[in-house]
Amino acid sequence: MKSKLLLLACLCFLTKLSLGQDKIITIYGDTLRGSYDIQRDHRGLESVKIELENGEKEIHKIYRVKRIEDANGDIYEPIKVGDQLTFGKKIKEGTLSLFYFTDQKSTIRFNHSALVKSDGSSMRVPGIVGFRKAMMDFLPECDQVQAKLNDKTFGKTDLNEIIDEYNACADIQVADAQAIQSSKIQATETKNKLSDQFDAFREALDASSIANKKEALDMFNDLADKLVNGENVPSYLSNALKQAVSADSKLTNILNSLLK
Repeated sequence: MKSKLLLLACLCFLTKLSLGQDKIITIYGDTLRGSYDIQRDHRGLESVKIELENGEKEIHKIYRVKRIEDANGDIYEPIKVGDQLTFGKKIKEGTLSLFYFTDQKSTIRFNHSALVKSDGSSMRVPGIVGFRKAMMDFLPECDQVQAKLNDKTFGKTDLNEIIDEYNACADIQVADAQAIQSSKIQATETKNKLSDQFDAFREALDASSIANKKEALDMFNDLADKLVNGENVPSYLSNALKQAVSADSKLTNILNSLLK
């Protein structure tokens, strides 16, 4: 009998610990642990009530909550659908996320679906009538999705596939944009480095005692233009310039560094 009571006590304790694994993360970065309940007042404004592990109870308005993570692994986040600010249960995550939410006029929880982009724009998932038109209007950025909606490959029952393909498309666009930006940064850094070397060569040339400085400078300016524009430097130009500055080791070293 004692062993059964002990087992029951342990189960009760474990249940309480499990409830305590629910987390609320506020917009201020605080993490609250306890068992929670999402509530709605007479004005339709939602809040979350949490009973903390120490037994204290707190209520936090929706606009002060960043995320709820419950013991089952479900995530709830504030989303705006039309004029309604509500807690959405996250079903699929990405540049385009799918949430279930509770309609303002409904007593049934999380009975509607909404699509939310990473920029915060959202749309209630439409019914069968007008579905493709609404989705095309909401997702104009991805040509593949547009084409499949337009030719009726995608319909209402293909929502998950639409989300997956849109997110894959968005990932490619982001990667392409990052590659372009990286290339621009690299090009700028290369030009800055070249500019420093150009200045160093011209200063060293001005201070040098080599003959035919004007001819060497003209050749160097021609070479510098080609390097900046990413053009090949013809061997006759590089060899002639090397010969012209061969008596000065500093100029030779800078030139060799540029021609690597």
